[in-house]
Amino acid sequence: HLIATKLVPYFPEKYQPNHVLINEYDSTGGIMPHTDGPCYYPTTVTLSIGGGNVILRFTPRPLAKNDDVDDQQLLGTNEQKEQKGEEVILEGNGSLICFANELYTDYCHSIDEGVMVESANPEHCMNYVDWKERR
Repeated sequence: HLIATKLVPYFPEKYQPNHVLINEYDSTGGIMPHTDGPCYYPTTVTLSIGGGNVILRFTPRPLAKNDDVDDQQLLGTNEQKEQKGEEVILEGNGSLICFANELYTDYCHSIDEGVMVESANPEHCMNYVDWKERR
């Protein structure tokens, strides 16, 4: 709660976080495509501590065919894996990522297992130039 409280002044009122996720991302393990659901709405704020550098991928979220199908049944489909999305490089020690609006509601996010940051696509990676300049 303390971290979220300290971050609040840096966000516009309608995007202020109600809490902050603290994760350690390991470049050898992956995270399946998912959404964060209503608990974090309207803004997901994640602080990465330790671990390796990883590529966080955003892919368009499949639409439900009916209301009886939940998110977990929709995620990770072959159709979704073929769609191109955006990427962000998360550096293992101290990266802070925030997303809202369409990235929150219309996209899933994931980390591919064993994918090296050097394989980031400069055309789709939102912070590739910044990351490359710091190397």
